[in-house]
Amino acid sequence: MLHCMCATVGLRRMRSRSTPSLAPCQVVDVSGRHGEISLPMLNLPDGKPVARLLLRTGRSIGDGTFPVDWPVLTTACVDALLGRGLRLLGVDAPSVDARESKALEVHHRVFAGGAYLLENLDLSAVAPGRYELIALPLRLHGLDAAPVRAALRALSPDATTRATTAAESVATDVVV
Repeated sequence: MLHCMCATVGLRRMRSRSTPSLAPCQVVDVSGRHGEISLPMLNLPDGKPVARLLLRTGRSIGDGTFPVDWPVLTTACVDALLGRGLRLLGVDAPSVDARESKALEVHHRVFAGGAYLLENLDLSAVAPGRYELIALPLRLHGLDAAPVRAALRALSPDATTRATTAAESVATDVVV
């Protein structure tokens, strides 16, 4: 599900050539983490821009059960990523905020920074690394979120996939 701040962009007005979900991205595995994640915990290259970041938490709804909890970025981490050019933050978890969050601080920080959110990805067959992200949303009127069919294409040799069937994978492409 791709989320945006409806008042500023709106999914209906998003053009595919300007979408933040058709471009290179970095996948980072945070599945061993619990609670809040700070910027150093992401092990990103120092000072380099991070326009699109996908977090593999290992807490997906893909198996049919809703996870008890999942790791989330601190607001300081989100601010630092926005300062490094973040345009899209994606997760395999149900939300970028903690399960019990009512304030949705990460959502609001990301939107205030002009970036988008991509939630509920299936990153189970995706290794950390650099990929091309293709995640075009349905153009629905008056909504701040829309379903997407997302896919990744490996851009670096270290980005290997563990897809389980040919239907899920073509060479180094994987549907997420």
